Amino acid sequence: MIQDFTPFFKTKTHEGGDFARHYLHGLLQAKRDAKNIERMAEAVPGLTYHKTQQFISHSPWDHRPLMDAVALEVDGLLGGGPHSQLIIDDSGMEKKGRHSVGVARQYNGRLGKVDNCQNAVCTSLAAGMKGTLVDTRLYLPKTWTDDPERCLRAGVPREQILARTKWELALQSVVHQRALGVRFGSVGMDSGYGSVPEFLHRLDELGESFHAEVHCDQQVWLDCPWLHHEGSRPGHQLKTPRPSSAPVRVEEWAAAQPDTEWRRLKVRESDQGWVEVNYLARRVWTCHEGTESVRWLLVWESPDEPGGRRHYALSNFAASMDPRHLVKLGVQRGAIEQNFRDAKKELGMADYQVRGWLGWHHHMSLVLLGMLFVQREKMHHPVPAKKAALSAGDIVFVLEHYLPRRGFGAAQEGQVADMLIKRRRQRTEDQLRRRAKTARDRPALWPDEHLD
Repeated sequence: MIQDFTPFFKTKTHEGGDFARHYLHGLLQAKRDAKNIERMAEAVPGLTYHKTQQFISHSPWDHRPLMDAVALEVDGLLGGGPHSQLIIDDSGMEKKGRHSVGVARQYNGRLGKVDNCQNAVCTSLAAGMKGTLVDTRLYLPKTWTDDPERCLRAGVPREQILARTKWELALQSVVHQRALGVRFGSVGMDSGYGSVPEFLHRLDELGESFHAEVHCDQQVWLDCPWLHHEGSRPGHQLKTPRPSSAPVRVEEWAAAQPDTEWRRLKVRESDQGWVEVNYLARRVWTCHEGTESVRWLLVWESPDEPGGRRHYALSNFAASMDPRHLVKLGVQRGAIEQNFRDAKKELGMADYQVRGWLGWHHHMSLVLLGMLFVQREKMHHPVPAKKAALSAGDIVFVLEHYLPRRGFGAAQEGQVADMLIKRRRQRTEDQLRRRAKTARDRPALWPDEHLD
């Protein structure tokens, strides 16, 4: 596959294709949780530490055309269908010290706490339960953008030394993917983005449909609020419009609903059988800077989710949309988080050995290219009925044995095939056992409780 992308690594003095191929092999072959250049050099024949470090950290090839080419390839696999969705999320990478570009004491979603880390705003294209990354953008905290000299020392281009919030980076990515020609029907996001009214308002202005999880304290109006200004004269223009009625928090509204209002829905298949949720849906209003908007309010909870957590979401889909489809979109958005687990565990997304802006983006673009390869392989190997699907871990396992490896002879094809069959057989047996337990423990679904 790398041959199709070699033009993107060419500079005035070097072709760069061999370095990119070696680096991709390293992302696949080096030890898990240690896929840095040192570990790559121990595994990949022909990969030399200093030359590869130069290629990633300092070579002037442009990462953006490569990321865009990957996005268009992913669009060919997943874009344009009725369930295609552009999903926004961020990911934290733990880093020591203070010299790595963008590093600061900030919230790391991977750890669920404030820590010394870098944060990336990531964009995935998904179709149902399939999805992969198409864009990553590094977030620069205020401590960096307030210190231009520090940014320049880390190689940040002058035009990028701007204070941008994560949602502004996400909006840039949405606009860029749409202009690029990537096909998606809606934008999905977690509550870190969905609870930012300005972000949803801008998506509205762009004509984008969205499905946005929100915090439990999100305020909505159950009836259209009449915006007025206390003490204003009839016919006088309102300077600071205010809703005429009080809002309600979404968690309070959901808690007040009787059991008879909740519906059950099968949203997807899983290793444990079908995944079902209990949900509520109704039309509500929100207000932002004196403008009212009508939305879908969706609430769901899964009996399989630890702690019985409730999810709340707002969506600007039309009133005619079947709310079951919107609930299904919300559940599928969460499942696409497997992208991050695969990218970090199998392809070393967070294991890079670079400090500067250029090196960070070079590494991320090659991770996206590796993820594209993995997604292609998963889709080109159909899963027989009642068998475990081919996973990213399976693909990396095979490549670890088949790709040339420093200090090892050629892999024995029969042995590798036998090991892969054993891996998948064990996973299939576990899956069948869990599905049988689900079928025993759960009541049967009525026809309107699932979507086909």
